[in-house]
Amino acid sequence: LVSRLLGVAYKKTTLMTQLQRSLALPSSTSEDETSERKVGYCLNLDPATLSVPFGASIDIRDTVDYKEVMKQHGLGPNGA
Repeated sequence: LVSRLLGVAYKKTTLMTQLQRSLALPSSTSEDETSERKVGYCLNLDPATLSVPFGASIDIRDTVDYKEVMKQHGLGPNGA
């Protein structure tokens, strides 16, 4: 499963949190009743977000200082 959540500010973080929770649940197979965990990687590509309620495997905030980018390029809070 590959999911990309892009768009204006509206419930992307909530959806991503729920997707990650569903990936963390063990899935059972009907043949031999064994359980295995699904593996998933979550990425945060929003450098200006204050918190990420899901565990991001890669977080762009570790690399990009959005305030410095805004200052260098004369950008406002929405990149304008």
